[in-house]
Amino acid sequence: MPVDKNGDKLSDMLSSPVVTRYLIDVQQHSVGKEAEALEREKERLQVRIGITRKGPMRAVVTKRSILDMQICMPEYWTDGQAVLFANTKNPCGTKNGWMIRRDGDEALTGDPERQPCQQRSGHIHIMLDALKRPDILDALKRPDIR
Repeated sequence: MPVDKNGDKLSDMLSSPVVTRYLIDVQQHSVGKEAEALEREKERLQVRIGITRKGPMRAVVTKRSILDMQICMPEYWTDGQAVLFANTKNPCGTKNGWMIRRDGDEALTGDPERQPCQQRSGHIHIMLDALKRPDILDALKRPDIR
């Protein structure tokens, strides 16, 4: 039987209640950390595929007028997905369809292109225009429009 430098049997030390409790605590801590990591990974994957605790993440139209529209969409959606949703669910009737209002557009009044939603976690708001801003200005200058 192995002994430590003091001559005590290692089997006696390992079977002590203090060591046993320590080993149980270490094991529970490790299992807890692994469970937390798995839960974080599960949530990350659910967000990536569009599922939350409240169900699937979906886009909705939050504002619509003749020339612009705002949608609330999952933050992981691409611009292409946003435009496809807008043109499928609410066609605007123009040749080019809905186009995303980009950063720097004066109509955004300094707000970001993708604004976080205050009501729906993991969602953002974007604005879309039926015509590009220069196209609107050009159209308004045409004599047959006035």
